[in-house]
This record gives sequence, structure tokens and C-alpha cells, in this order.
Amino acid sequence: MLEVQNIQELMYKKSDINILLSEPLCPRDVTWGKFKKGAGNNTFSYGLANIASYCIKEGFKSIKFVEPQIEEISEKDYFNLLKKEQFKAVGITSTTTAMDYTYNTFKLIKKALPNAYTILGGIHATTCPEESLKECDELDIVCIGEGEATFADLLREMQKQKPDLSQIKGIAYRENGKIVFTQGREVIKNLDDIPVPSYNLFPMDKYQVQITTAKVFPTFTMLVSRGCTYRCTFCNATEVHGKQVRYNSPEKVVNEVLLLRDKFGAKGIAFMDSTFTISKKFVNEFCDLMIERKVNLPWSCLSRTDTVNEEMLKKMKKAGCWGLTFGIESGNQKSLDLIKKANTVEQNTKMVKIALKLGFFIYATYIICLPGETKKDALNTIKYAKMLGTQSAMFYLPVPFPQTELFKACEADGGIRKDAGKNNYSDFNSWNFDNPVYVNPLIGKEEMQKIYNYAYRSYFTRPIVLWRNLKEINSKDGIIKYFHAARCVLHI
Repeated sequence: MLEVQNIQELMYKKSDINILLSEPLCPRDVTWGKFKKGAGNNTFSYGLANIASYCIKEGFKSIKFVEPQIEEISEKDYFNLLKKEQFKAVGITSTTTAMDYTYNTFKLIKKALPNAYTILGGIHATTCPEESLKECDELDIVCIGEGEATFADLLREMQKQKPDLSQIKGIAYRENGKIVFTQGREVIKNLDDIPVPSYNLFPMDKYQVQITTAKVFPTFTMLVSRGCTYRCTFCNATEVHGKQVRYNSPEKVVNEVLLLRDKFGAKGIAFMDSTFTISKKFVNEFCDLMIERKVNLPWSCLSRTDTVNEEMLKKMKKAGCWGLTFGIESGNQKSLDLIKKANTVEQNTKMVKIALKLGFFIYATYIICLPGETKKDALNTIKYAKMLGTQSAMFYLPVPFPQTELFKACEADGGIRKDAGKNNYSDFNSWNFDNPVYVNPLIGKEEMQKIYNYAYRSYFTRPIVLWRNLKEINSKDGIIKYFHAARCVLHI
């Protein structure tokens, strides 16, 4: 553990600083569970990539990035890398699910580099900064909110003879045995101020998106916006990026698409913004540019049924959009209202049917056994999903992440495990419900697992779903995609 006096001593360095940005040492079993066998799921770390490019723009050139899971770096090799490079600062981003492994990674870093300066960022760090510092002595500083400017300010402070952490916005750290919070950091209003990610730092040949968002291979992920105007109770992303939606300019986005196509061999793009289609103005201008510049790359995006219409979908399709992910969530209006989805079952039904009619591949997501739901309600959502019959669907049991409204609702009905948290963070996952964080008291654990398994079994054996998927197998990439899809479903 480094307190402020020690941190200030190790921060002083006039020359450029040797920096490591890293994902934690975390096995695929934790991040992807039973779906680990299928291709994909090696999603590009866009947050760290933005921090890297921003810091390079600010004059910090000695930045290295490692992706232990994707690059198959062992704990021993990671340790040896730390000893060899002698990094002065190590920044890690982590999800809630991976936090126990993140803490272990920080322990390894301090073992190799006792004087290294350790930083944690991301959604979990932002929502649980005090808990993170208390749970991990080897963690020095937590970055709260958007990290680009904060990380660059930290590096600048490291170069001063008498650094003052209290002047850096958006962090939490220890001083005299107490946890100190500095003034909050405002979000970056103009996303064009963040340079295009320094893709050359990353193992681009090893990335492949989740197969439901890929039509051809390789398909790379992109993020083009920040913030969300919606208030879904299961999501805490607004804690980092705020409630006001900001977009990169369409010109910057298309230029980045072309960079990925021409320099890194991208054959497709998957936009992973929580709702790509919130701004009709952005979507229209983006589509116009994609058509005008003849980009000719298939792309998919995450959307909501209440943010698109038939005219908009037709234009998106003309610009290369082939796939849409809709968070349908439930076939019960009372459940949509509970999670503050702010739309209706009727809206979902109408727009899914329109999108299917226009020839889109639809990936729909559902949450079953929500607080207050009965077995009948859960089965009704499965019945509704089968009625829609989209090409792909994902069914989740509730995963109430810390500090979300859903967590409070699950806690209120008595279904939250009392030991949820440190040493059990891996149970906050969406893939393995053997030891769930939440059990709906109206249904019970065993019955929830039966319903969950029934959802997949009954959905993917439905004739209309099989037929719609068979029509997708019309190319070499289609064969590859469905081969790996079978591996995911069968866990082989």
C-alpha cells in the first residue's frame, strides 16, 4: 500500500514515464463461462485504447499495452514483463465480475515492482471507489469517471518535484490512513478531442467480436458515443459517462472505419454503444457518409425499438447495416416498468417485425425471473421471445451489479446473497448461474435454473428460428459463424 507521501516520492521523474495499460489476469471461464469455447468474445479494450491515444497526444510516448487473456500471457510471463520493463505506472480497467482477479493482478504488480504506481479505472471503480481501495492494499489510486484527462493529469503530476494529488480531479487515494476524494471530473464534451485509438499498440490480429454481431471475419468493435438518456435499473454505465449523449463527428467515425478496413484488414464493424440510434441526426449523417464514400463494410449496432422507424432502418441498411441488437428484456409490461425500460411490449413487437421484414439479423436479449416475477411471468417472456422468433436471442437471469437500482430492488425482496462482493465477484456474471448473486424468492434457485435452460432449449429448436438461421448460411463466413455458434451452444 502506498500512501500519498510515498506516492509523491515515486512520482517525481523529469523524463518520459514508462507506462503499462493492462487488462487483469483473468481466465476465460470467468468472463465468458460456458460460452468460452466459441469464437469471438475477445472484445477490443476501447477504454484503455482511448486513454493511450489521449496520453500520447499529451506527450507521453512510452506506453505499452498487454491483454493477458487474449494474448495467453501466463502469470509468470506477466511477472517477468513487469520486472523487465520496470514500469513506473500501471493502469488496469476491470468489470465487477473480474474484480477478485484484478486485485490479484495488483498484488503481482507490487510483488514485481514495489514502487510502481497502480491505478484502477472503469465502471466498477467509478461506482465502488472506496470499496476498491479498502479491499485491495496494493491499489494506490482509483480513477472515477472518464479516465483520459485524469490519467494524463496524473502522469503530468508525476513529473513535478512536489506533486499534489489533491489538485487532480476525479480520483480517490489514501492519505494518512484515510481515503481522500478529490473534486469530480467533468466529462469530455467534444469526443473529437480524443484521437483515434493507437491501434498499433494492440494485438489486432487476436480480436474477434461476439459472433452474434459479426457477419464476416474479422469484424472489429467500435464505440462512437458516450452517455445515455435512459434509466434502466440494471445498468450503471451513466455513472462513468453521464446522462447526456455525446457523439464523435460522423467524419471521425467514418475515417476510423476506413482505417480499420485499409490498415488492419477489417471486413466488418460492430458498434457497441449502448444505443447507437439515440440521435437520428447522427445516424442520418453517418449513413450518408458511408454511402457517399463507398465504404462497403457490413456493420451492426445496439439499438432500441423506440429509437428507430422503418425509414431510418431502410437508410441504415443501404449504408451497410445488417444486424441489430435489441434489448427487449421482457414480454411483461410490469417488468419493463420495473426496470424503467421506458418502452412497451407493443413497441418492441412492432419494430422487431418491421426489422425482420426488411431483412435485418436481429439479436434480442431478455431478462427472466426479475424481482416480483413469478414462474408464469418468466415463461411468458420465453413464449413472447419465441413468438418474435429473431435469429438469435440471449436469456439472462438477473445480475444486480453494485450501486444499481436493480441491486436495491433485489435486496429489498430478500434475494441478494449476503456474501456478494469480495472473494465472490466472479458470481456477478451473465454466463454461469450455478451460484447466483440473486435468487428470486417467488421462484427459487433450482426452478430459476430449470427455466433458464428451458429458455435456450425451447427457443433454438423452434422451426422459425432454425429456418431464419439456415438462410444466413450462404457464404464461407456464414458457415464459420454457425460452426462457432454451435460450439458456444453445445459448449464443445
